[in-house]
Amino acid sequence: MTPEPPREYVAFVAKHLRQLRHDAELLAGDEYEAHELYSQALTDIAIRWPWFVVLRRLNRPDAADEYLHETLIRRSARREAEQADFVEVEVEVWFSGDPRATHPAPVAAPTRSSATARTLPMASFGIEIGPVTEAAVAWWHARVAYYHARLGATTAAVTLALAIVLPFLQRH
Repeated sequence: MTPEPPREYVAFVAKHLRQLRHDAELLAGDEYEAHELYSQALTDIAIRWPWFVVLRRLNRPDAADEYLHETLIRRSARREAEQADFVEVEVEVWFSGDPRATHPAPVAAPTRSSATARTLPMASFGIEIGPVTEAAVAWWHARVAYYHARLGATTAAVTLALAIVLPFLQRH
């Protein structure tokens, strides 16, 4: 993958970003969750972008559009399923003079969120992030995922090769 997103990908993001943000907010019900949802969907598209280029050449120009909708719905359903696993915990605050203070206070379950969603209020200052920036961030995340996949595949191949070769080397 190239370090910078191709112009066609940036144009794709620019074409779909407004509607994607709207759909993500409807699905997530929260601006911060929506940001995480549509960012992940754009990353999914970026990871598969070379395939969408091939499909466009094979007279399937809408394949990326269809996949964007599918991945947004799939990621939203996965997020809802993950959130359904969390249990709400009620926290009661005791003061030192309170007779109940001899018992430890219950601890709230940690809230799950992404670093992007947590830093969004600090980074955006109410400024809407444009399609070029969104495309660059999604492309970067896709590039990192691509290299991790290559590293995993290389590690698996080397491990398999060693598992095959070592028994033969030990016999001689």
